[in-house]
Amino acid sequence: MATGGIGSYMYHLAHVMVGKGHHVTVFSATHSHAEVTVLSEKEYTNYLIPAADSIVFRRGVLKLFESYIQNHPVDVIESPEVGACALHIKETYPFLPLVVKMHTPGVLITKISNTYQSVFTKLRYVAGAFLRGRFDLGYWSKTDLNKESNPEYRICQLADHLLSPSAALKDWAVRYWQLPEQKIKILPNPIAADAQLFSFPISNRSQTICFIGKLTVLKGMIALTPAIKEILLRHPDYKIIIAGRDESVSAHIPSMKAWMLHQLEEVKDRVVFTGAVEKEKVLEILSQSRISIVPSLWENYPNVVLEAMAAGCTVAAAYRGGIPELIDDGKTGLLFDPLKPSSIIQAVDELLKDEQKRLQLAAAARETVYNYQHSTKLANDLDAFYRSVQKPEPVISELF
Repeated sequence: MATGGIGSYMYHLAHVMVGKGHHVTVFSATHSHAEVTVLSEKEYTNYLIPAADSIVFRRGVLKLFESYIQNHPVDVIESPEVGACALHIKETYPFLPLVVKMHTPGVLITKISNTYQSVFTKLRYVAGAFLRGRFDLGYWSKTDLNKESNPEYRICQLADHLLSPSAALKDWAVRYWQLPEQKIKILPNPIAADAQLFSFPISNRSQTICFIGKLTVLKGMIALTPAIKEILLRHPDYKIIIAGRDESVSAHIPSMKAWMLHQLEEVKDRVVFTGAVEKEKVLEILSQSRISIVPSLWENYPNVVLEAMAAGCTVAAAYRGGIPELIDDGKTGLLFDPLKPSSIIQAVDELLKDEQKRLQLAAAARETVYNYQHSTKLANDLDAFYRSVQKPEPVISELF
């Protein structure tokens, strides 16, 4: 199911692998086509499979693959753990090497999204599990007691190799899912940031702050909202652009945007909600903003951080997940505690009060991403990895 960050990863990886002489075919889901559609790109061939959810997709991709493999030799299959996309393929063709690229399992997203649930709600879950004859601490569990029934865990078990772009996700998988540490290799994601990003002037920008991402608990909206209010009160010449799709918080809060607007009533004339935007609009926002705030309670290897860094937009971000592996605190950006509005305020306030420091961080961050993107080391490492895990008679490398 190639959506969002997974879709971006697949595109960038296909570009790198084709450049190294591999043939790449991608099977992904579509909600806008009634029949299987084939798109031939320069980097790869993409089969779009109509699917309403992961269960339907797993069945559909197996059926298509069974036809495909009759005429196309396959050396390696790759699947995200999210949705367990290639689970049925591996079960049917166990001899094919399977690489599972970890992004962020659903169970981790659910656990973190429950951060702000009341203690009473969390205790009620534990009590309910106990009454059903299970000992499950729910939000407080240190390991996953229900992993055996989880397709995303199952595909990680079946995988011949596991890849994680961040040490943070690997550590979680070893601790919470108790996957073998030696089975998980850390390889950063390839990135092909738009060349235009590197051309934006770093100085003389409008007095604008931005947030780019879905409006969810996971993305840090609960603590960000009071922080925004205080930041705008302290800096009356500034505005903030919030670009991303509105989401429901709970049955009691059907719209995160509506909740935020209510909390930001005092400064709402300087808060701009754009909704979901196209790539060109994202580039425009990054080109005019001085600071990009990334308050996520968890991120694995967020492209939004790398793109903001490339754009010369100074990043103030949470020290959660893989973000500290991208940002050198105090050198290429500032890190804060995403659960504490005061920590967010302190980081952004420091950048707004010291323009020279902001410019230094922005310049260093841009150079870091530029060097990363144009280095041949990652491409060589990826090439060596996929060649090492393929079947003995390599002909075609396949990505799912």
